Amino acid sequence: MSAHVVVGTNGSASAGRAVRWAASAAERLGAVLLVVLVLEQQDSRGVRSVGGTQTLIRAEATARAGHPGLSVERRLAYGDVVTQLARASEATVLLVLGTDRGPQQTRTSPYGALAARLVTSAPCPVAVIPAREPGPGAAMVVGIDDDVQATSVLTVAIDVAAWSGSSLDLVHAWKPAPPFQADVGPEEQYPPLGVSDAMTDIITRTFARESDLPAGVELRVELVVGGAVDALRSAAQHASLLVIGSHGRHVLASLALGSVSRSLLSLMPCPLLIVPRSAGDARLVPRPGPSEGPSVASTV
Repeated sequence: MSAHVVVGTNGSASAGRAVRWAASAAERLGAVLLVVLVLEQQDSRGVRSVGGTQTLIRAEATARAGHPGLSVERRLAYGDVVTQLARASEATVLLVLGTDRGPQQTRTSPYGALAARLVTSAPCPVAVIPAREPGPGAAMVVGIDDDVQATSVLTVAIDVAAWSGSSLDLVHAWKPAPPFQADVGPEEQYPPLGVSDAMTDIITRTFARESDLPAGVELRVELVVGGAVDALRSAAQHASLLVIGSHGRHVLASLALGSVSRSLLSLMPCPLLIVPRSAGDARLVPRPGPSEGPSVASTV
């Protein structure tokens, strides 16, 4: 079975950017691009269906414009947007969305809000793409903390860097304890020495040897004193992509998206790639061509 990259479209400017981003990712991954448009309901005269089909045709043309050899499929679905996109992404390696509403949508929720709901149960990484383009030669920023999910976040980020040619800026935010707390000593007002060692350990656990890093991938590690949202937003202002984990720890699925991820989704300093806990050991590894032997792309 071929690997798929799914992109949700709705005829908006942001959706157009998402389609182009997804087409580039699908080509580099050797995957099929599935373009999905979800309408809330059919109308008796079929006007919405005709308009939806035209939107899909335009999205396919957008994808093929820069990638003429790309395999593209279209799907027009009806019902709840989150339910239908989640269903479409059940056997995919990547789900891509835009951030704003289009003419075929009647609900007030933007795609950023839909992405927040999708990430709670997505079986794969979810990329959310704003309409504006990142600067040329921009680096990727990766939010790293001491959570066990950090290894999978870094692994996915390095996969993307390997086929996009981007360097990686790893950012770890450390927030000191308030100085007015009576039980806090001076040593707790500054980053502990173990923080840098912990970040190094995350990299070591992911890649046992430095030679395991893909050729050309550069890693920089930065420790920032302050809140995670402000630190990542600042670091990603001119980034090509910000990669984070969902970090939700609540037992309720509706609350499973962490506060940092939810805040960054609403701020969107740049394209955002969220690696949900439910994605497990997801990988974004290019598939070899027909003459290169068996596929090595991991599916989720």
